[in-house]
Amino acid sequence: MRIDARIDAYVPQQYVGSEALRIDVHRRLALAETEDELRELEAALEDRYGPLPEPVENLFAIQEAKIKVARLGADYLVFRGGKATVGKLVLGSQELKELRSRIHTAVYTVGSGEVSLRSDNGFPRAIRLVDAILEARQAA
Repeated sequence: MRIDARIDAYVPQQYVGSEALRIDVHRRLALAETEDELRELEAALEDRYGPLPEPVENLFAIQEAKIKVARLGADYLVFRGGKATVGKLVLGSQELKELRSRIHTAVYTVGSGEVSLRSDNGFPRAIRLVDAILEARQAA
């Protein structure tokens, strides 16, 4: 499973001064397997270092996307140029109907098994697309 997001995602030296601690943050993030674990790590970082800067928020968003895409059973999420694409999926007609009731601008391409969405709202909108697909599957 792959997440390809063209966003700045790193732990700045100004936020966590020690290189070893920055590496540890990356490791702990990569090992998080649930959204609850992500929230706990986020709370611990904010408690120790203060509010998350945007590149760190992006790291959390990427790991959240990995967790959700894995739950979905998809192979990838690509976010480039304001377009999110989630793929290799097979959606039944009821799932597609449910998805469109949640995000009416989502496009499902049967041949490639991809759901895509154009948005100027950044990477969080890509995660919202994955959420909507998960919700559609549960409702169908």
